[in-house]
Amino acid sequence: MINTPLFTLMYKEVYRFMRLWRQTLIPPVISSSLYLMIFGQILGNRIGAVQGVGYTKFVLPGLVMLSMIISSFQNTASSFYGEKFQKSIEEILIAPLANYQVIIGFLCGGIARGVICGSLVLLVGVILTNIHFAHPLYLMYTMLITTSCFAAVGMLNGMLAKTFDHITIFPDFILMPLIFLGGVFYNTQELPGVLKSMHVYNPIVYFVDAARYAILGVSEFSSGSDFLVISMVGVFVISFLSYCFNKGFGFRE
Repeated sequence: MINTPLFTLMYKEVYRFMRLWRQTLIPPVISSSLYLMIFGQILGNRIGAVQGVGYTKFVLPGLVMLSMIISSFQNTASSFYGEKFQKSIEEILIAPLANYQVIIGFLCGGIARGVICGSLVLLVGVILTNIHFAHPLYLMYTMLITTSCFAAVGMLNGMLAKTFDHITIFPDFILMPLIFLGGVFYNTQELPGVLKSMHVYNPIVYFVDAARYAILGVSEFSSGSDFLVISMVGVFVISFLSYCFNKGFGFRE
């Protein structure tokens, strides 16, 4: 039986970004397409093969991850903080919804937006590179756990933010550096010195590597290691979000 209040919240979150699809769905596809054409088609001819595949194909999984991470994060961060700013979060809290249902409702919006954006980027990549997915089921799981994890991070950011400026601090100073050091555009084994030895502690590396294995069949780490790490990160982040939400951090003061 469908839980009507939960379904209503999920519908609201999905409708929120679908209503503004020109702003929420199209820009990631355009930017990723430009990355593919500029880095892949133009520079790729000079760079050659990476890990045994053409450079355009090599960067595609990273761009899919980039699109999904940013989209899912932005959706929940802006949505939850918007509810706080307008004081409408109080209406959600007094609705007949358990805390875990509120979390699920917000996360579903971020997951849906992230998966749609990632799928659109993947579609563009298929058209440009004519690739065939190596492990489709592994890819589906990677997309789901990635969007779930970073939607949860975005919701945490929205909960703890005090102003609109605070929403941009985490993605600008923490998330984006981790993404660009996570092997989106290159093989992480080519990182210099300390960065090379430290990259194994960057969780983004494993998300990108898992996507690369799922799409191309090549990876730096084993598929089992990637699966274990991204699953553990996802469980930890969502568990931490649940703890903070139950305590009312950032919105029950």
